[in-house]
Amino acid sequence: IIIIIIIIIIIIKLILKRQSIGFGVTCLNLLITEKGKSDIAIKLAKVFLQLKIFEQAFHFWKIGNEQYQLKPLEMTAWHEAEISVCKWKFGQQAKNITRYYIREFTSDYLKSLSFTSAPDPIMIMRNQYLDPSSHHLLILKLWADKVAQISRKNAPETFKKFYEKIKLERESERLSTQLPIKRKLRIGYLSSDFDKGVPNLPLVQHLLYGGHTITEFETYVYFIRPHKYSNEEVGFPYILWRSMIESKVVKFRLLNNEKDATLYFENVDFSVDFKDNYQLTSEYGVAHVIMQDKIDILVDLNMHTLTEVLALKPAPISISWVGRPVTTGASYIDYFITDVVMTPPHLSHLFTEKLIRMPNCAWIAPHKVLYRGIPFEDEPTKEEFDQQGLPNDKIILANFNQLWKIDGRAFKTWIRIMRRVPNSVLWLLDFSIGADANTSRKNILEFAFQAGISNDRIIFGKSIGGNQKANYAHVRRSALATLFLDSFFYGMGSTAMNILWAGSPILTMPGETLFSRMAASFITNLGLAEDLVVSSEREYEERAIQIITNKQKLLQIKEKIRKNRIHSPLFDYLNYTRYFEKSFKLAWENYIQFGRAQNFDVTINDIN
Repeated sequence: IIIIIIIIIIIIKLILKRQSIGFGVTCLNLLITEKGKSDIAIKLAKVFLQLKIFEQAFHFWKIGNEQYQLKPLEMTAWHEAEISVCKWKFGQQAKNITRYYIREFTSDYLKSLSFTSAPDPIMIMRNQYLDPSSHHLLILKLWADKVAQISRKNAPETFKKFYEKIKLERESERLSTQLPIKRKLRIGYLSSDFDKGVPNLPLVQHLLYGGHTITEFETYVYFIRPHKYSNEEVGFPYILWRSMIESKVVKFRLLNNEKDATLYFENVDFSVDFKDNYQLTSEYGVAHVIMQDKIDILVDLNMHTLTEVLALKPAPISISWVGRPVTTGASYIDYFITDVVMTPPHLSHLFTEKLIRMPNCAWIAPHKVLYRGIPFEDEPTKEEFDQQGLPNDKIILANFNQLWKIDGRAFKTWIRIMRRVPNSVLWLLDFSIGADANTSRKNILEFAFQAGISNDRIIFGKSIGGNQKANYAHVRRSALATLFLDSFFYGMGSTAMNILWAGSPILTMPGETLFSRMAASFITNLGLAEDLVVSSEREYEERAIQIITNKQKLLQIKEKIRKNRIHSPLFDYLNYTRYFEKSFKLAWENYIQFGRAQNFDVTINDIN
């Protein structure tokens, strides 16, 4: 066994250096041909998967599956890997995979998994063969429950005593509080991604940088950063957060184990020295600081990456917002912010949280602040088309999602549209790098070619961004497309906001999950649902052709977008902030009165 392992390591090193890949794979094949070596094949597949050498990963998955039946969790990893590089299954084959999961992904099987092998919730959400109503809630709930069990079981005694002390104080305060609220509410925003960009970052920036009513709310920001910053790490995030601190509008907590890491941030002072009990960046350290600040409402901007902190319930109310467009599955997270289009009543059962439905959009974009003045009124020039490698004399269909979010059903529909409109091209953005990008592009081009679409009709653009000028250029180039085609399974979110702000139409078909319904919510709030939201694949195909082949209709839709975006709720960040704050007040009132969360709607009249 030791000799085999050494040989495998040598061969993989050769493959990693891209030397004799064929020879290396042949040698590995010889090592696993004997019956009973399927576990080696599965391990090799996982290694190649981590290295993003996908063809070899799929090869060894297949060998492993031939020699013994893969477990459901292993099958999930395989299918998710295929989806991530646009290697789709269709028709009966796809239906059989879904049936397999329904049969095998039982509650008993999931409960039998150890915590270390529990499903990755993000991987589960990306798997297009899993049935949302049968699997998503069950799997995510299991994962969240196991996180809570581990976090609470391993809590140091010092933390437990401090937690019980704060819990008694908060309950005593609740019972003695009279409504209406007579003090400022303390709101905490939690994330480990403030340096990389949290989801819907512009909206978060606005709310944190002076957006809240300072006479009614105190704003705290908790940034978990295990490693220290170097002096070279400056730029957009640092300028933003430093100006935020200097404004004294928010209290910024950098939770970091390094003593010299508070380059631009406030230090956190402990009421008691817990140095010997837990690190500042552990879930117990973070929860301690939040409890010490007596946060009333904790808003999670990460979702599944900081669940350990939320499982400790460091604030009376916790809210999931903009982190991921799916339930957390956690009983200890009280609310999920949504709207009636993203989560209509018949889909409420897909959430463990109580729902706060905003009156218009659950999320909005403060583009009026980011891109001042009347946006993009002038028509794109030939030079702009040339810069993007696009023809200016053809119909340009586009999708700016990451490639893994494109599902096979949607792509087949796009191909049918292209076949019926020969003067069209498809413009996609490639955010991936290395082998991942090569495999994705190869699979897309190969699928299109087999369907009768030549490779020169598929155009891959590059990701641009990183600063305000680049972000403006990215939004601006959306105006070059004739029509954006939304994916069916995982639709466009903040990307759709950019596209609509640039004045371009998006055709969408909302499904049974929130992450397939985001664009429908935005389009509805622009007043274009009748034109751009459809309910079937057939209608999607026919509507797309109607729009792109009828120049007058296309111009009417674009004019309506440009006119409505100025006053639409989708870009009305001032009113959204007031609605957002009202949701906090109503959630707090529920807590004071009942001691628990309850579903509620925020209405337009609530701020009038």
